[in-house]
Amino acid sequence: MHSRKNFFGGNWKMYKNLAQARIFFEEAQKLQWNPQRETVFFPPFHLLLPLQNQFSPPFFLGAQNFHP
Repeated sequence: MHSRKNFFGGNWKMYKNLAQARIFFEEAQKLQWNPQRETVFFPPFHLLLPLQNQFSPPFFLGAQNFHP
């Protein structure tokens, strides 16, 4: 039987600015995360580049669709 990995993803639309997002991830990295679960965050489009270096496993960065 094929083993499946758990996936947890979430987006926050426009609820955090860059400073708030950085604080959020600094605090999140202090928590105990299940290494068998891929945790993907989908920040607003304009935060993708500034946040890309803040992620390391078990966190991953994903993109939302963009509407001008």
